[in-house]
Amino acid sequence: MLEATTRTVPTSPGRISRYTGAWLALGTALALSGVLRDLPQLAGAFVISSAVAWTLAYRRSEEVRRWASALPMRAIIAAHALRLPIGAVFLWEASRGQLHPTFADRAGWGDIAVGAVALAVAIAGARRPRVVRAFAWFGLVDILIAFGTAMYLVFVVQDPVMVAALSRLPYPLLPMAVVPLVIVTHLLMLTRRSPSPAPHGARPSAPRDRR
Repeated sequence: MLEATTRTVPTSPGRISRYTGAWLALGTALALSGVLRDLPQLAGAFVISSAVAWTLAYRRSEEVRRWASALPMRAIIAAHALRLPIGAVFLWEASRGQLHPTFADRAGWGDIAVGAVALAVAIAGARRPRVVRAFAWFGLVDILIAFGTAMYLVFVVQDPVMVAALSRLPYPLLPMAVVPLVIVTHLLMLTRRSPSPAPHGARPSAPRDRR
């Protein structure tokens, strides 16, 4: 009986991609619906549950690990360069009184730094595991500080500016799509394994003629 409950269900790469797309679509739909205006707690719950779900899926499913290993690491890292303009927007919004200055200082300058480093790593260090892991830790710490600061200002301080931002686009998209995706990609950089060696007895591929 236990065997039936612990057996891994085969999952195709296409199905994993569809699940990932559905997850992002759900978060985006919730953000656009305005539900965070009345239920801001959903923001933190969605971020945390997304990270936990990804970690469990990666650890328990060989198919998920294979799918993740096939993703282009250089492109994943380069995508984090978008955090540079996002950080600049945080600082600009804070200067207009639309965001709390503490959040803007931490998230804004942090994202600018991570975005700039992402460009350098994508160009020169994407094939170096130690460089990728160092960048992953740097970016993960930054996003956790930004997320933690936002949650503290919303739920503990109950800052009216930050509470209002959760109901004003594009800010609801941050906890419901952007932040979970950023965290998951950093976890991927930290946990991704090298491609498995060919099975014993398999024929090696013929060397290419370089003439």
